[in-house]
Amino acid sequence: MEIIVPDDYQKTCDAALEILSREPVIQFERLKSLINGSFPGLDATLKWMLHAGILLRTRPTNPSIDPRIVGNR
Repeated sequence: MEIIVPDDYQKTCDAALEILSREPVIQFERLKSLINGSFPGLDATLKWMLHAGILLRTRPTNPSIDPRIVGNR
């Protein structure tokens, strides 16, 4: 599988992948703390990596809608 990383995210992705090669199972906040603050747009890059499937969630999100918030429709 080949993924094209947007230019704006390239340096931060490289830093994250370097960390993930040493620690493949890591909490999101730890990953953020290990990537130093010199990367602008860190949150946007990590969000892109999540959506691209490079980073995976350990706890799945529940996409269902609670019927109580829908009302009587």
